[in-house]
Amino acid sequence: MSNLTLYASLGNVKSMNDVEMVNSAISKMFAAGAIGVYMQQSGTAWTADAFDDQFGDGEYPMDAWINIIDSGETLYTLGLAAFALPDLCISKTIEDPEEALLMAADSLFGDGIPAKSGSVIDWGDGERYVLRQETKTFFSKDAPEYNKQGVLRIVKK
Repeated sequence: MSNLTLYASLGNVKSMNDVEMVNSAISKMFAAGAIGVYMQQSGTAWTADAFDDQFGDGEYPMDAWINIIDSGETLYTLGLAAFALPDLCISKTIEDPEEALLMAADSLFGDGIPAKSGSVIDWGDGERYVLRQETKTFFSKDAPEYNKQGVLRIVKK
């Protein structure tokens, strides 16, 4: 039995092209026989089949890098620090809150919407959300998952 290990210390990715290049390298590792990939910044492990099913079409390349944490009434992202972004949170009472988190992350990184309190995300069809600085975070400041950029709450406008 052989092991194939790729360790990449990326720091912050700067563009969607960076994300796509790493995702391509992951796909090549799977093609070479790797059985799994661990995305440390989000605490997510992917098998070859799951990665290909989820990201094979390349439509949402960031999603492999983001984990969703359920804290009861609120969902939080984990992993946006790799994009030099604050993590996001949203009330579970919002329609399809996981989708809203992922779309907001894509809007901030891919579309360049400012990651600051007061920014508005407009998805059309009357769907507008505003970002608000969250005063409490899911992780303590000494936890490795803690995002120094903080957390923004997504609120329907």
